[in-house]
Amino acid sequence: MSQVGKITLKVKGMHCDGCENRVQKVLSEVVGITKVNADHQTGEVEVRVTPAVSKDEITEKITHLGYEVI
Repeated sequence: MSQVGKITLKVKGMHCDGCENRVQKVLSEVVGITKVNADHQTGEVEVRVTPAVSKDEITEKITHLGYEVI
């Protein structure tokens, strides 16, 4: 079984629950991501991943949604 790790990113531009839901929906569809928690109040996105998923891939998905990873 693949080991699961945690990646936490600071994300600028999430302002509401809808923003959180958009990020969570898109990232949860990525193979290798096992859990996503986005919080617009702290500006953090926490992702549980297998080694098959890179931080760059997650950053690209979030940026494509119109948010900035800082």
